[in-house]
Amino acid sequence: MDTWNLESLKSEITDILDVSTESYRADTLTMIGGEVPDVVVQIKRSKVTVAVYSAKLDMEDDLVVCPLPIASLNWRRIPKDELLVALASMIATARRIRESYHRKCRYCQKVVAPEYLDAEEACWICARDILGKPTVLAERRYFKTLQRPG
Repeated sequence: MDTWNLESLKSEITDILDVSTESYRADTLTMIGGEVPDVVVQIKRSKVTVAVYSAKLDMEDDLVVCPLPIASLNWRRIPKDELLVALASMIATARRIRESYHRKCRYCQKVVAPEYLDAEEACWICARDILGKPTVLAERRYFKTLQRPG
């Protein structure tokens, strides 16, 4: 059986996912994919988990990532070809789920991720320009979330 090592698994997932953020904590490699984040993949010693990206505001008005897992696999026990097919399918499914959460701004009609809408279903730009709401914190959150590392 032809199996993966951690570096080859990471490389293949990076190609499929279009990784925008990567972090390593407590024996878990976390990769977030998409220019506007949509999928989270977490790799542990023998398990890979694919999740839908979700974020919530904390008490300091920062976005905190709260992945919604959809599937996990013991990647060390699955042959390379089958694992790659399964991961590609899981990532595509997570993307479709995430896209289903996007909503239209009620003013400009732009489709945006839910964390970029305020309570009145206005995107941050319309909240500032049309509703006259101060959005300094909102803009900071928005652009901080979209920044790519490095």
